Amino acid sequence: MTTPEQVFNASFYGWFDNGALRMAQVNDPAVPSGKSLYLYFVPAAGGDPANVLANQGAFYDSASPYYRAARVAAASVDVLGRPATAAAWANNFLLTPPAPGTGIIDASGATGNVLVIADDTVATVKLGSGRSIAFGIDSGTQAKTYVLNPQPAVGSGARPLIGMNAGDTIEARLVTGQPAWTIDGRDLTTFDNGAATGTPYRRYSALSRPFATAGSATPVAEFTASLRTAAAVSDPAAVIRAALRT
Repeated sequence: MTTPEQVFNASFYGWFDNGALRMAQVNDPAVPSGKSLYLYFVPAAGGDPANVLANQGAFYDSASPYYRAARVAAASVDVLGRPATAAAWANNFLLTPPAPGTGIIDASGATGNVLVIADDTVATVKLGSGRSIAFGIDSGTQAKTYVLNPQPAVGSGARPLIGMNAGDTIEARLVTGQPAWTIDGRDLTTFDNGAATGTPYRRYSALSRPFATAGSATPVAEFTASLRTAAAVSDPAAVIRAALRT
């Protein structure tokens, strides 16, 4: 995708009306106001919302041109609006990839589940307040900074998970109150995860759960870090603690 017209023709709003999924181009006045909806990005649809509806199942078929489709939730049409022109809509997107090591993925406004896979164009990932999972691709060589949300979720199934490499940084100085951080030894594990070489998960991994307290033993912020290494490490907590900026 290199032109505003291509981006516009691949973009659709979808919403449910009495249990039925409706679909329209993003500038269609039929898109309802004040209703939660989905933004679909479907290049193969050729600008026709009927093609999106007819090929939902093909989103999961790697042999289909519809496999390269995406969907994200939006609170309402007011989030991105109804564009007057293709050029106005394209302003919501980055059409030229950033130079290696300069890109930013900002998910800090997300309150639900978010998965971020960062390649070498990305230098910084800002995590949301909900269950965020972020890791750099295994083949990457560019060190990254993972920025914790000022109010990260706490508790099993809610805390963020960061898949980091040695040399990466975890920025925690924005966490509300700048609480004191501790590595939880109960959750500290080094293991061979058996992953194949070249997958997003390196063969050896180590997990630990740093948590922060403020005036009591109750965590006010926490995250799980997965340190991906080429070989088992004797003290992964030390590597993760050294990466933490507080």
